[in-house]
Amino acid sequence: MGSWFSDWKNLTIAVLALVVLTLGGILLKDRSPKGTQTGKGTPTPGTASVLDVAFDRETQRGLNIVFDRPLGEGHIGEILGKDPAILKPTTGGSWKWQGANVLRSEATDRFAMSTEYHVALILERLLKPGQTLKGKGEFTLQTDAFKVERIDITEEPVLETKHQVIIRGNARFNTQVNPEVLATKLRLIDPLRGEQDPIPLELETTYRSQVIGFRSKPVEKQKTPRELKLVILSNLTPEGGNGPAYSTNNQNIYPTKPSRNKSRII
Repeated sequence: MGSWFSDWKNLTIAVLALVVLTLGGILLKDRSPKGTQTGKGTPTPGTASVLDVAFDRETQRGLNIVFDRPLGEGHIGEILGKDPAILKPTTGGSWKWQGANVLRSEATDRFAMSTEYHVALILERLLKPGQTLKGKGEFTLQTDAFKVERIDITEEPVLETKHQVIIRGNARFNTQVNPEVLATKLRLIDPLRGEQDPIPLELETTYRSQVIGFRSKPVEKQKTPRELKLVILSNLTPEGGNGPAYSTNNQNIYPTKPSRNKSRII
């Protein structure tokens, strides 16, 4: 009987050891990476996709491409020797992994305002063997719209005559403008002359700038105040840009109303 009891206990220990080993194998299996190995030990093909493509709105110098996988793992901060994408219009600068899943194009100068850019990924420089890209690999996006930020206008008397003034002003844009181009898009409309006969304007700024100064030829004053309109045509484009200044309006009008401080035209 003692021998039989001893054998039964040994049998129980052996069964428990077998259960422990079996559970240990299950745990090890659960903790192993899923979908990374096949029965032969070769990588299982994976997919990656682009979550977002956007410009850095604060500096206008960066273009970020965000992936759903850490394709740049182990290379964060490294400047890539070969461009991983084709960017048109071309810009000077470099590509690097800003994060494990964020690829960034850093321009030497700012990206041109109101300009459409085309990005095409070069997959063989981004994906590992066996990986594929799910979804689009080419994207078109545009930088911030070109716009007029403000118009400042004053009037100055013509000393030689009593009833004439010169309209002087500054047009401020959110990026540089070529004054030679602006000169063909700027109109000062007097209701007494009509839109077909605008008041002649001269630009006082002769270089590319965000602020362009202008002045008018002498304007005849009347007893009754009237409102003039400063018009900037909507097809004005920024320096280096390929997009229009305004996408909906045919023209932008800045009315000048009577004012005692003479900051508006009368």
